[in-house]
Amino acid sequence: MDPREFKAPFITIEEIRRSVAGFRSRYWPRDTIPVDIFEIVEFELDIEIRTIFNLREADDVDALLLGDLKTIVVDQNDFLNERAQNRLRFSIAHEIGHLILH
Repeated sequence: MDPREFKAPFITIEEIRRSVAGFRSRYWPRDTIPVDIFEIVEFELDIEIRTIFNLREADDVDALLLGDLKTIVVDQNDFLNERAQNRLRFSIAHEIGHLILH
């Protein structure tokens, strides 16, 4: 299937909440905050996080799940910047949401 033709189905908020609860109970049963999304991605989902220099400036994106569904690309500057870690965790979790929901 051509990814340009993909149209995500409508998902109700209740379905999203159920999916999130199931994901967290399976991959983060300790139920603490912050969720170590890096640990989940690397060790549980076997997804590579790849950095690209100037991703944000070039494409105005924080993170991107590649079509192989095994690689998340992030901006190298954000990855190395301690101040950007909260936003980076959110962006990676957002990409995992696409993987799980769609």
